[in-house]
Amino acid sequence: MNVTALRCGAPPETTDTLPLERLRCEAVAPSVETIAKLAIDALQSPLGLPPLAQCVTPDDRIAIAVGHGLPAAGPLVAGTIAALAAAGIDRRHIKVVTASVRDAVPLEEALTHEVASGVLVESHDPSGDDTLCFAGLAKGDKPLLVNRTVFEADVVLPISAEATTGDIAATDEAGGAYDGLFPDFFDRETIDRFRKVRTVNDASALGARQSARRAAADQAGWIVGAPLVLRAVPGPGGGVASVLAGDPEQVTAAAADVSREAWRTPLAEPADVVLAVISGGADQQTWSSVGKALSAAERLVRSGGVIAVWSELAEPIGERLALLAEADDPDELAAALAAESGDEALAAWRVLQALQNGPVFLRSLLDPDEVEPLGIAPVAGMEELQRLVNRFEDCTVLEEAQHVRFTDGANRQ
Repeated sequence: MNVTALRCGAPPETTDTLPLERLRCEAVAPSVETIAKLAIDALQSPLGLPPLAQCVTPDDRIAIAVGHGLPAAGPLVAGTIAALAAAGIDRRHIKVVTASVRDAVPLEEALTHEVASGVLVESHDPSGDDTLCFAGLAKGDKPLLVNRTVFEADVVLPISAEATTGDIAATDEAGGAYDGLFPDFFDRETIDRFRKVRTVNDASALGARQSARRAAADQAGWIVGAPLVLRAVPGPGGGVASVLAGDPEQVTAAAADVSREAWRTPLAEPADVVLAVISGGADQQTWSSVGKALSAAERLVRSGGVIAVWSELAEPIGERLALLAEADDPDELAAALAAESGDEALAAWRVLQALQNGPVFLRSLLDPDEVEPLGIAPVAGMEELQRLVNRFEDCTVLEEAQHVRFTDGANRQ
């Protein structure tokens, strides 16, 4: 068997055997203390701005807006709180707002009492009348409703993750300088308008879509008043490769450069079977990561070939994913999912697309009897996986599959 191993930022390695041990991606993420210090250092020397202590006053009320999909959210927020405290801000004046209820609980658990004593953590409700307030008018005179805590703060500090999955020339989830703040902390209608599945996946309208979203995000950033942002570039093993803070435009450009270098991955020749490895801890072992890994693997698999995803996935199957087991018409389901927004709908849509193109196998920690009705073939372990790949002439192993940024924009299938 001809095996090609693809690792982000490294040239392809070719062997005549399948290195199954590599499926246990050995990249080690930085420690909690190291990641927190990255945030502290970034805020002490922000790009295009003076140090944090000169950007805030002791009486300022601070809102830390934590965008969805942030890796190592606990250490990053802890470092931000520590930097604000060192700049003279009373912790009782700091509120942390997460983009969803799901993000708030693990974040609260990750923050130690010593770091976060007095800091309130709350979650954004995009449908809640009491938690939203009128911020202005968007394009077309549509009312723009924003999280009340964020809007009423003297200083808003958005923390977001740099998007990695996609082509270097056009990352489908890039949102510009205020990604993480917009649309995550606005009303349901605004979120749906910019995060619909069909919007994210409409390659033909990519340029216009990104321009529209960035224009809307810039307007939102100006309305809210967020002259300082912090952005984390995901790193190997589910960690953080770099943290940048400062002027939104400068941070956006610098984070894109760091991410491009860290996650660039060459496209190999199409293979009969692609093994997509999802690395990192529980915050990376999600259906969202599975969807991203499948999208990346589809760029590498030969027509009619097989994709296998190796993961430690334990996230339950939600309502949108469960629809895969109930659908009689895949095209009808794809259209329904495309009209929805949110990470689960996007993950379900990506799983469905992969299943329509060929068999999908999944190694996870879920009950096989729950996975199989989705149309996905569960894999118990390495021995079963070895038997699967031995049926084919060639195989590509794609490491850190949820993050890769392909360096060749051509469709190789």
